[in-house]
Amino acid sequence: MLTAIVTLLTVFSNTLTERVKFGLDRADLRQAKFAKLSDDLSIYLFDCELEQEYLEEGVSRIDLYNSAGQELNNSITELRKTEYSNRAIIATYWNADEAQEFEGMMDDIKALDLVLHELNTPPQDGFTPEFEKKVSADIGVRLGPLKNKVQNFLQKLQ
Repeated sequence: MLTAIVTLLTVFSNTLTERVKFGLDRADLRQAKFAKLSDDLSIYLFDCELEQEYLEEGVSRIDLYNSAGQELNNSITELRKTEYSNRAIIATYWNADEAQEFEGMMDDIKALDLVLHELNTPPQDGFTPEFEKKVSADIGVRLGPLKNKVQNFLQKLQ
């Protein structure tokens, strides 16, 4: 009888211990994924701000590409490469509402990226200061609301 009680207690305590360990591992993984996603989004927004600033200041196209352009390209590439993974992680570790919000945010990021692609092909009259100021203004129109969206999204995930 005593052996049966000890066996039952051992089974229940092992199950409980495994559940606690699983919960802690899940919380650690969720925190790690949040940190990576928030870093990637922050870096992308910073790179966009820097590119916009350079355009406003009239930094030449070559200097822009060599400095901010390459960093921006790297950050959007990282976000796009992990988009579906992030979508799955958000749906798994948070909920469907946040996953849907993430999709909308990524749509806004892609729309901003299209504006930035205007810098890849020179207009007929070249990269004039007027053209660069227009692109800078177009970036600003999309960047301001996107920054607010990202901030609100990340605060919800915390």
